[in-house]
Amino acid sequence: MYEEEIVQRRAPDFIVTNERVDGLASLTPKNRLLFLYEWNDYQSHLDELIEESEPLIRSRFDVHLIGNTLMYVKDDCSEDDISEKFFLGLYPVDESDLPDKRRQIGFDNLDFHFKNHAFRYDDRCIAIAPLPNYDIKRISIGQFTIRADGSTQRLWESEIFPSNPLINARMRHINETIAQAGEPLIRSHFDVYLNNGALIYVKDGCGENDTDAPFFLAAFPVNETDIPEESRQNGFQNLDFRFQKNGIRQGDDRCIAIAQLPDYDIKRISTGQDIKRADRSYENLWKGEIRLTEVER
Repeated sequence: MYEEEIVQRRAPDFIVTNERVDGLASLTPKNRLLFLYEWNDYQSHLDELIEESEPLIRSRFDVHLIGNTLMYVKDDCSEDDISEKFFLGLYPVDESDLPDKRRQIGFDNLDFHFKNHAFRYDDRCIAIAPLPNYDIKRISIGQFTIRADGSTQRLWESEIFPSNPLINARMRHINETIAQAGEPLIRSHFDVYLNNGALIYVKDGCGENDTDAPFFLAAFPVNETDIPEESRQNGFQNLDFRFQKNGIRQGDDRCIAIAQLPDYDIKRISTGQDIKRADRSYENLWKGEIRLTEVER
């Protein structure tokens, strides 16, 4: 067996433990590589854990968050799927939790190669990335390749919001949710659906420029006393958001964002995206309205 001091991290004990136990995985302090003991006896248990867990992301790899550990899973896996490097960016709730050299950029970079964090059996590839023991508000993940000119190209990418369980819970079944919503209530730069008290923004053929602009969202209540006092003079509640907080990239070119609506009765919603002009004023990139008196919420 591999002899190395074992680091304790907050994670499910089938991956990381502070004691030497046969059949469990351990993490070395030097390079965070995963070492498995008596793998043949443990394979079926790991498969069971994966099957019982809903992936938060379905893309080139399905990504599960089990305890404090990310698990990347791909069936029918080939060398092409694992030859390129994985990027993993962690954005903490409190930036003081980051290593000193990372605080100026605001995130922790835990990029890795498949061979250092993973294993294969049959046609299944699994990569495991234990997360640090600090509170994380956003995780950016995917794979990238380096072009001949030295620039990088992302092969797939998505995001997880550990501090926003509502968004993550909805994203697990997002395709079914969109199908249940029926026809979009707004057709524009993003199609906007309404399902179970939430707006779902969907764009196919989505590029970086489509998600850079902030989203505006104004909820006009039936009864203005239902909204916060500071919003009553405007007659609506401001629920603006950015894609980086409320959205994911699904597959190669689909963008999906979710905005939960307040519980009070709403008569009208105005939403879209704004872009900033050179003079620092804003203009609508696109805009649409939904009158909730005409549709079921």
